[in-house]
Amino acid sequence: FRTGIGDDRLSIGAMKFISDGSIQGYTACLCKGYHDRPDVHGYEVIPAAELTEMVVDAHAGGWQVAIHANGDAAIDNALDAIEAALTAHPRHDHRHRIEHCQTAREDQLERMARLGVLASVFANHIWYWGDRHRDRFLGPERGSRIDPLASFTPQGEKSSPSTCFTCPGSAVTERPVRRSHTRTKASRPHDAASAPSS
Repeated sequence: FRTGIGDDRLSIGAMKFISDGSIQGYTACLCKGYHDRPDVHGYEVIPAAELTEMVVDAHAGGWQVAIHANGDAAIDNALDAIEAALTAHPRHDHRHRIEHCQTAREDQLERMARLGVLASVFANHIWYWGDRHRDRFLGPERGSRIDPLASFTPQGEKSSPSTCFTCPGSAVTERPVRRSHTRTKASRPHDAASAPSS
């Protein structure tokens, strides 16, 4: 098997890897500790060296990879793994992507653009957890940047809003698209979020 096998009724997509957990569960892997628990940095679901080995093998086998990474440390690990795969086995249109990219930093966006890594951003994070991420989990600076869709474009990065079927509100596809544009939150559904979009 590999990505792309199949027909118009059923085809194989990306091989997905879970690199970390969620911000609200204190399991997203962050470089800097959580705002309200500075000693907690989350954790790697797949250790970095193992993730790299798995991604290199999948890429060499013709797979597109999709790596779930919410925290910036997990995004670093995902980018390291993808870069190792592309160095070992260059492929122009690999279409590897990072799922969520919730706390992506500017340097990571630049690196994603350079490597041709796509971002699949779950903008419903802003609606459901925007206030809590800003006020509790990440603090004002990092919390105001969650799911920074507007920051992807100037870097030349390709991104899209996505759904995450196991998360609230994901069954209605237009919601993430609308929320990525308005950045509204459940606590203030009729106002634009106080957080900037970039």
